[in-house]
Amino acid sequence: MLTKKQYVEYLLSISLDYTSTNFANHLDNVSRDSICDFLKRESFTD
Repeated sequence: MLTKKQYVEYLLSISLDYTSTNFANHLDNVSRDSICDFLKRESFTD
């Protein structure tokens, strides 16, 4: 399962290609669709 921590670490480590497809390419057993679903349901503001 994808976590907010993983997503934030990814954004901090990548400088240009921060797409869900690129992110999925960096994770084992995680698809682009599951990343899109994660981003739709999670809130990143407090």
